[in-house]
Amino acid sequence: MKNNVIIVAAGIGKRFNNKIPKQFTSLKGKRIIDYSINAFSNHEKIDSIIVVCHPDWTEKIKKENPNHTIVSGGKTRKKSCYNGFYECDENVDNILIHDAVR
Repeated sequence: MKNNVIIVAAGIGKRFNNKIPKQFTSLKGKRIIDYSINAFSNHEKIDSIIVVCHPDWTEKIKKENPNHTIVSGGKTRKKSCYNGFYECDENVDNILIHDAVR
């Protein structure tokens, strides 16, 4: 069984009221998004990770995570999820969607 996970991290964190979107803010010395990426990277049943990232952060996250697929998000959560679905493996059995800041 093939499992892909899409980590949605394309928001701007408007309600968070900070210069940096919530998912890229540091918590205990580590960015919040990194907790999500690491949890799925270390899970034996996850075959592929797709991070749908805020366009301002896409290249940085791509450089830091060369073993994962990193794509830019859209203007809405729906479009961002679509961008992630588009990158999933052709023969995937399950697609999990995870909000990077939850």
